[in-house]
Amino acid sequence: MREQEALSPWEVVDLFCTLDAEGARLARSAGTHRDIDKLTAWSDEPGWDETTVIRSFSVGDADSFGNFAHVEVRFSVIGTLTPDHLEPMPPDQTVEFHLERKGRVWTIESPLYEPHVFRSELLHRLARRGATSLPVLKALASAH
Repeated sequence: MREQEALSPWEVVDLFCTLDAEGARLARSAGTHRDIDKLTAWSDEPGWDETTVIRSFSVGDADSFGNFAHVEVRFSVIGTLTPDHLEPMPPDQTVEFHLERKGRVWTIESPLYEPHVFRSELLHRLARRGATSLPVLKALASAH
């Protein structure tokens, strides 16, 4: 990972969303979660009971003003995954990230929201756990 103080607000949000989409926030013990922690102002994150399943995301332009910035991200969403089911959601979701620069380092101040993970990554993780017979895996596999 590039030195954080060299990252622009856009790069911080893009890296956060990339790591999140690859499942970094799903397993706190993984080394990639430490990478995400460096990008955010919050020191701890709750355990989440649901995950937003996404197809893709697109990071918009950063608007900076002094030590503050915001960056809009558009997600192509499949649904919300819980341990029991996959709940369809509207296909488009927009999240506005708010960042603050402290010294030379930009960090995400808000929002703190549930993980947004690629469908393919979730399928891979469930299959790796041997959860191939779970109804939620079947629903996820057939979702487009």
